[in-house]
Amino acid sequence: FLDELGVLLSPTSLSLTHSYPHSWRSKKPVLFRATDQWFLSIDHEDLRGRALKAIDETEWVPKWGRNRIFGMIENRPDWVLSRQRLWGVPIPAFYCEGCGQVQADADVMEHVASLFEEHGADYWFTHDEGDLVPSGSKCSSCGGDSFKKENAIVDVWFESGMSWMAVCRDNPKLGDVNLYLEGSDQHRGWFHSSLLVGMGVADKAPYKTVLTHGFVLDGKTGTPFSKSEIRKAQAEGKKVKYVAPDEIIKKNGAELFRLWTASTEFRNDIPYSEEQLKVLADWYRKFRNTSRFLLGNLSDFDPSAHSEDSVELSDLDRYALGRLRDVEAKVRAAYDAFEFHTAYKVMVDYIATDLSAVYLDVIKDCLYSDGKDTPSRRAAQYVVYEAARSLALMTAPILAFTAEDIWQALPKRPGDPEFVHLALMPEGQAMAEDSELAVRWEVFVRYRDLAKKELEAFRAQKHRSEDAQVDLVASADDREVLAGRESELATFFIVSKVTVAADSGEPSASVTQAPGDKCERCWRFYEEMSQDDPAICKRCADAVAAAS
Repeated sequence: FLDELGVLLSPTSLSLTHSYPHSWRSKKPVLFRATDQWFLSIDHEDLRGRALKAIDETEWVPKWGRNRIFGMIENRPDWVLSRQRLWGVPIPAFYCEGCGQVQADADVMEHVASLFEEHGADYWFTHDEGDLVPSGSKCSSCGGDSFKKENAIVDVWFESGMSWMAVCRDNPKLGDVNLYLEGSDQHRGWFHSSLLVGMGVADKAPYKTVLTHGFVLDGKTGTPFSKSEIRKAQAEGKKVKYVAPDEIIKKNGAELFRLWTASTEFRNDIPYSEEQLKVLADWYRKFRNTSRFLLGNLSDFDPSAHSEDSVELSDLDRYALGRLRDVEAKVRAAYDAFEFHTAYKVMVDYIATDLSAVYLDVIKDCLYSDGKDTPSRRAAQYVVYEAARSLALMTAPILAFTAEDIWQALPKRPGDPEFVHLALMPEGQAMAEDSELAVRWEVFVRYRDLAKKELEAFRAQKHRSEDAQVDLVASADDREVLAGRESELATFFIVSKVTVAADSGEPSASVTQAPGDKCERCWRFYEEMSQDDPAICKRCADAVAAAS
């Protein structure tokens, strides 16, 4: 008809193809309709300004989170609080059937809230207005007493923004919320709504610190590992390398997954792959084996009887203890900054280098060959005990069950809690790199590295390191440190004898067969053996005699 009248701009034969907006969730066309909505004015009583001030008073991890949410609050329009859904928390408001005036004053809402507290929010949907409106209610505009209830629900972001109140408001023991933790998309979501609700209701931010993490990606392709992306790829017939956490947990246990989570640099997007998990599994086994060795050498150790003040620590023991305290300080600082990946790396480096490859390797001879109650063995046990105790405490936030296993097997001090998660994290003490002990051991380590190169060739000739004598040539400054400490050096190098040349020169090490006879018990060579039993050295003879 319109075509016949000639009022159409385009002929009816013209066809157009256009896209129509669809719901991202249901994938169905969106129907637009005009309807009344409830709004929260962002500038009412300077809500925007107060929220911006609170943002600057909050700690943001990482710091760029501050600028992200600041810009969103600074430029956002008013907040639409109502949603037209068949489910959700209702907006407790009524409309006068006579004049249409809304009835939503505080008394009405408090009355409805009391009904919800007793019967639940579904009471709104299962009862009519007569059961919901306060008795004797009259329209403030026309005086009518017939009302119709609101059908819209509260925006779910408003609900999530109230979660801190649901947890803390009626439980003073909980105090304030220290930390909010979520993904980087929540600056426009949960962090955002919680801030506005907190400022509107309590005139303060609901959190002291906000930590943001990235999203999990395929370790090789960088593809997001979200549920929707995985389903989309599978629907398209693409191969997805995603391995569900349940499969990892069934195969390797939940501890490995916790370790992966802690080892990642969460402030960026997080790569995830089976290869990463295999590397972490290797370190986890290393950690368990190291812990097992530590605990295995404490069966006769009483921490109450052998304290730091009562044991006679060697320089090696004191250095190992100093390094442990330094690691404790670094791990504590990392945890305080929410840098779990840094805490993890510090512990990995410490266990792999300082503890396993150096100290524990060196003191095996002392633990196994010295007499049970000798000062040297008790001192080594004290350091071993401190290391095991610290590892349990430092790993507790990451390896919750493994740390508890260590704690249960560990000898306890008076006053120690039953569970590791009730014990305090050690604060540690940074080790001064220019301290006398640190400087001396830096020299010792340097010459140990020189000796190790020569010992590798010596062992290749089917020798053990205990068969060796190491002869050192040192610079003038180093010679002052090394001279007179040949016995300590032999222990540290795990050889039978060390000599330091009388003349200074270019630092070097050479290895030859150690002189003397081999002790059948400790396998070291001595130029003088026990008179009572020529097959063993004096030290081993004393240990055997003490044990018999």
